Amino acid sequence: MSGVGEFPPQVELLALPRMNSHSITNERARNHYLAYEKALTAVYSGMSVRDAARHHKVRRNTLNDILTESLLFEGEQRIGYKACLKHRRRQRAPDTGPSPAATATTPPKTLAGVLARVPAAQALVDRFRGRLPERSRASRTFDTFFTRFMKLVSDAGFGELPLWASPDRGRRALIRKLQAARRALPAPDLDEAAPQTEHGTRQEHLFPLAPFDRLEGDGHRIDVHWRALVQARDGSWVVRVITTMWLLVLIDVGTRALVAWNLVIKDNYNRFDLLCTTARSLTPWRKRELIVPDLHYHPEAWMPTFVDSPTQIVRSACLALDSAMAHIAHDTTVNLGKHFGGVVNLGFPGVPEGRPFVEAFFKKSEQMIFRLLAGGFRPEGDSGDSETDTTGLRPEDYPVKVQALEDLLDVVGSAYNVTAQTGLSNQTPRQVAERHMDTTLPSRSSLTTTDIDELMVLRVRVTIAGKKKVRQPYVKWKGGIYRTASMRGQHHLIGQSFDATLPFHDLRRMTLWRDGRPVAVLHVIAPWAQTAHDYETRMRANACAKRGLVSWKGVEDAVEAYHAAVRRWAADLRWATDEFVRQDMAASDQRPKSSNGKSAKSSSPLFELPPLRLRR
Repeated sequence: MSGVGEFPPQVELLALPRMNSHSITNERARNHYLAYEKALTAVYSGMSVRDAARHHKVRRNTLNDILTESLLFEGEQRIGYKACLKHRRRQRAPDTGPSPAATATTPPKTLAGVLARVPAAQALVDRFRGRLPERSRASRTFDTFFTRFMKLVSDAGFGELPLWASPDRGRRALIRKLQAARRALPAPDLDEAAPQTEHGTRQEHLFPLAPFDRLEGDGHRIDVHWRALVQARDGSWVVRVITTMWLLVLIDVGTRALVAWNLVIKDNYNRFDLLCTTARSLTPWRKRELIVPDLHYHPEAWMPTFVDSPTQIVRSACLALDSAMAHIAHDTTVNLGKHFGGVVNLGFPGVPEGRPFVEAFFKKSEQMIFRLLAGGFRPEGDSGDSETDTTGLRPEDYPVKVQALEDLLDVVGSAYNVTAQTGLSNQTPRQVAERHMDTTLPSRSSLTTTDIDELMVLRVRVTIAGKKKVRQPYVKWKGGIYRTASMRGQHHLIGQSFDATLPFHDLRRMTLWRDGRPVAVLHVIAPWAQTAHDYETRMRANACAKRGLVSWKGVEDAVEAYHAAVRRWAADLRWATDEFVRQDMAASDQRPKSSNGKSAKSSSPLFELPPLRLRR
């Protein structure tokens, strides 16, 4: 960036391109830019900085800084009206004080100085597109990048600077620089011979988004040390650790409304959890029968799916996700591509700036819900801050009850949609959505019911097996054998492959397809035929049998046998604890006993009952 030089002619300054204010989505930032744009134009026209600031009601010092920066060059063009952007880091003219020789021998004191002296490090920073670490989770990609960055800096002789002596070794400064680069608006095309185009990184940079134009979806690991009350082999009830809980949500950008949510208990959510959440966004919402005393819905509780029939639900035009494994899985892309009814936008992995509204919702839910429950904590920060508890409630004294937690999330989510938000000019998401539906023709579909079912379908490729004149042809898949009377005697099918579909919430039925037409419907035989079960239950049961914890020999119902094994091992094995909580095997009206024989009526602090105070 070169210096300002002498003041350019008035005609040249007034001809500088101006920013498109509609590309600035934040209302305060847009008003800031428009005010200083008018003031800067007045100064370009010959008015003094003092008079222009007074006339347009802006700060004189800020206007003077903007004027100085606007005259600097960025490449071969002047910065111009870009200097009026709010929160823009001000650029300075080159320092003419120290000589080049003195600068070469003086060690840099800031990260910007290091990058200016080590071009290879600057190039590495410019190329980095990986996920940045957050409070709740680290980033291996960033760790690898930071190791390479420090090697380049050390090879250049700047590895022992005071800048790297902080507890985080300069990681925070580097993260802030990368975050600022990702938040920056793209520079306008200053070549007058070329067409004026904008290169936005999100949809709202290209055109204003109306309600139901874009859904943002993602999963968030809940920062709470959970405990669960499970039954031991001797019949007593003990407290055990739950691995992890995840919250999946879909947020509408135009209305800021929570459209659907899903609570998942496992190490990480998968494609089935995401598809289930999407299906909920197409399913009519009803108030739950709350089991928590004194917990009530808001009088105006509302969700965008609060309608009588699925065909009345407004369909969104776009679903924005990142490229996590659950989002790019084959079942996810196929089912969403065929039955979501809109565009599925897969952004960069680990870049939450591409989905700011869903990330803001996660942050708010952490602060206002989860960190106030027993076991809530603030995770260890990137700067080396240690993990800190956010409540005085011990998780051992207040084991969580998932049904009660789901009640709380449903109540809070439906109340969130009728709460005024500053980003909506103090309107509620419900008001914005209903006004949109009253003044426009929203997109609805008569196929919504079918789409809900098709989103929950598992698509596989199977081969017919069997022996000629000995056994009826069958399909063996995931430990289950599928047969149908219509294939009896058709031994010519043995060895042929078919496309097959199964509802992944009930694997007892398989449909074979060829050329888009159904060929046959097969049913699983014992021991998987009695109880409905989903894909994950089948896979966990098979894994349990492989470890020798349960056997299917002589068993009529494998699902019930698996549930019995889970109850038997819930107090001893982590996976069984998680599965025990998922299945909610304890009866809702049962009064379990703690390990010391005392009554443990409640398993959640939401019940306003005294804590367990279990003895050790």
